[in-house]
Amino acid sequence: MHGYTQRESNDTYHLVTGNKDNFGDRRIKYSRHFYKNSSLSRFLDQNGEPSFIYEYKTASRCKGIRLFYISRDSVYVFEQVKKVTCTRC
Repeated sequence: MHGYTQRESNDTYHLVTGNKDNFGDRRIKYSRHFYKNSSLSRFLDQNGEPSFIYEYKTASRCKGIRLFYISRDSVYVFEQVKKVTCTRC
């Protein structure tokens, strides 16, 4: 599901409300599962859900996500180090 909703989520801010039917909440869930062995997943496990998210592609076409925590007045940025190619495609 992560890839199916990727186009819809790029370059857009999405609220994370705690409602499982909300698009922002679904994107966090998908990202956490897709990157389950990453610093993003570990960060979310330790810090909880952000207030809203922003997903984008870097200049080198890698995926990035910004997690906005309003109560902390903080933004955390996670970007792929390099483009991952799909060997099954």
